[in-house]
Amino acid sequence: MRTSALHVDLVYVIAILFLKAAVLAALTLLITTFATTNIFTVMVMVFVYFIGHLQATAREYWLQQQGGGWLTRLFLAIVALIFPDLQSFNLVDHVVAGSFIPFAMFLNTAAMGVFYVTVYTLLATVMFYGKEL
Repeated sequence: MRTSALHVDLVYVIAILFLKAAVLAALTLLITTFATTNIFTVMVMVFVYFIGHLQATAREYWLQQQGGGWLTRLFLAIVALIFPDLQSFNLVDHVVAGSFIPFAMFLNTAAMGVFYVTVYTLLATVMFYGKEL
C-alpha cells in the first residue's frame, strides 16, 4: 500500500491529460484552417471526440465480426492514423482502480500524443500558409 501524498502515477496522468488536450487543440487548429464557420468546427470536433473515444471498441468489434481481412485492417489503420485513439489517453482509469502505470506505457502514450500534435500543427501551418488574408 502506498502512503505518499503525491504519486508518480498522478504526474503521469496530469501530463497525459495535458497531451490529450493539446492533441484536440492541434486538431481543432487544423480544422479551422479550412472551415468556413465556427459551428462547423465545433460539430466536427464533437464527432472527432466521440470517434476517438469509441475507436478502440469499434475496432475490436469489426475485427471479431468481419474477420482479420487485409481490407478491414487497412481501413482500420487509416481511421487510426487520421483520428487519434483518445481512449488510450485515459490513464486516469488505472489510477482510480489503484493499478500501477508502467513507465513504458506512459512513454508510448506521450510519444503518440507528441506525434499527433506535431503532425496536426505542421499540417495546419502548411494549409494556413497557402491562404490569403
